[in-house]
Amino acid sequence: STGSIMKAVADYARSRGHSVMVCYPDQRDNRKAYREGDYLIGNRYLRNIGVFICRYFRYFKYAHAITTACFIRRLKTFKPDVIHIHNLHPSYLNLYMLFKYANKNNVKVVITQHDCWLYTGHCPHYTDLGCNKWKSGCESCKVYMQYPISKWDDSSYMFEQKKRLLLSLKDLTLVPVSQWLGNEDKKSFLKDNKICTISNGINLSIFKPTVDDTYLKKCGIGEEFLIMGCATDWGYRKGLYDYLKFSTMLHQNEKIILVGMPEGMLIDKPDNVIIVNRTEN
Repeated sequence: STGSIMKAVADYARSRGHSVMVCYPDQRDNRKAYREGDYLIGNRYLRNIGVFICRYFRYFKYAHAITTACFIRRLKTFKPDVIHIHNLHPSYLNLYMLFKYANKNNVKVVITQHDCWLYTGHCPHYTDLGCNKWKSGCESCKVYMQYPISKWDDSSYMFEQKKRLLLSLKDLTLVPVSQWLGNEDKKSFLKDNKICTISNGINLSIFKPTVDDTYLKKCGIGEEFLIMGCATDWGYRKGLYDYLKFSTMLHQNEKIILVGMPEGMLIDKPDNVIIVNRTEN
């Protein structure tokens, strides 16, 4: 999802006359999406070594050094005015080296935030936990074994490392994709940076009102009022059980459609909840 958003931003920038180099980790799915002019960062062997270092040891500062050195060499040739970052937590770059390059060459850094990972010690989301440790300093993390996985609780260490790294940038602009996330930024150690909320855009030539109700009729839907929920990883954190609870409060002429359910995932659902499996159409 973030990769598609990143490429859409790049395409729009090119249409306005800007020169853009799109960069992302060298992975199987990413190779399929590769377009001429893109830069694949590292390779799977170096990335696995870096991930191992980050997962098992406190060597975050030294991981992905070779990969990042090669990447920076490419940046020196391209000479960007702006480095626009999206998702960093798959662990594929040495941020100390990258940010040092940006500061030394007076390159502006823009980070689009798709979740909360940037200012927490570990997790991308914390609302389901009701955890607010990130406001002062993460410690004793309950979910350090969850994505992005760590084999021990390094939340206090990572919180301080992120804080030191991000506050070291001379010219940083944060772009949260929702007003809620922007408000959370203002409660974190990032509060003194430039914060500009920009919601994710959609292609209105594709996503638009339509009178083609063939699929709805196939699902036995007529004139009911419909509530739709979409996700790629349905479960507790995506609100699945909130929707199921909500379904008990609906009137007879109201139904819920949940889109993106993995094939074979079985849930005990009432008749007014319709499941649509993952789709790209």
